[in-house]
Amino acid sequence: MLGTYQKEVMHEHKIPLAELYERVRSSPQGLTSLEAAKRLTEYGHNVLETKERWLLLTKFLKQFTNFFALLLLAAAGLALWANGISPGQGYFHIGLALLAVVLLNALFIFIQQYRSERIMDQFRKMLPSKAEVWRDGKRKLIPAEEVVPGDIIFISAGDKIPADARLIEENTLKVDHSSITGEAEPQLRKIECTHEDILESRNLVFSGTLAMAGDGRALVYATAQYTQVGRIASLTKEVQGIETTLHQQLQHFVWHISTIAVVLGVVFFLAGLGLQQELLPSLIFAAGIIVANVPEGLMPTVTLALSLASRRMARQRPWCVI
Repeated sequence: MLGTYQKEVMHEHKIPLAELYERVRSSPQGLTSLEAAKRLTEYGHNVLETKERWLLLTKFLKQFTNFFALLLLAAAGLALWANGISPGQGYFHIGLALLAVVLLNALFIFIQQYRSERIMDQFRKMLPSKAEVWRDGKRKLIPAEEVVPGDIIFISAGDKIPADARLIEENTLKVDHSSITGEAEPQLRKIECTHEDILESRNLVFSGTLAMAGDGRALVYATAQYTQVGRIASLTKEVQGIETTLHQQLQHFVWHISTIAVVLGVVFFLAGLGLQQELLPSLIFAAGIIVANVPEGLMPTVTLALSLASRRMARQRPWCVI
């Protein structure tokens, strides 16, 4: 069971170091191998875990269940039905074109979502494979995934930080925090708290950041998903279920267009019945009106525009994109 101190905001940068030792149940002598093994069972490995992913086929089929895709499929069905009743009027090609638009748009969105899910793999690459810790009264090199809260880690120039930790010793240590805070220049670390904001205080180092100069020692207080980078990684997974304002506006627009298309189709159907007194030609004409008013190019255009814009932003500000 996870320690409760990791589930709360503890202000690790502001409390006295002695109190932090007490909270993580450690001391300046670090942990023994036996205690570290117990904590590994208690807290789990120091790795970023992904939420269970849907099967690829399920994710692809889900692209056909949104309202706009259903609208286009209905329009394609009407076009093919009209072609079956009155062939040679071009409805067959319209129906195939609408089906192709739905398929291509589903493929494009699926590929973009699949790429976004690979963000977690990029977060994993930020973490080191090895870490130096003080265990059993001596310095040991262990797999970074076995680092646990309460460990004392050694940091040297060129090392990736394996976990969130508070400095207990430093010698002109500079750390690049650009992956967490976006700071362009490495920041000099200090033993004392320098800022109310935990991300700005210089007495902490964070998982996945890089030591650029100097060396030091630090007391680990958070690992895995409870680190700053772990929380960021978790947010990238959770935000997918939230509808953006743009998505809501597009849905609103599609509802309006659909209503207009159906109303026009019904009006022309009734007008055709009144003028020609023939059911079939009026029905085919009404289906053509509905199909013609469906903006089949809307979703592919919006999806492509957003994708190109995000790639342009990434090129202009590469440090903002992992």
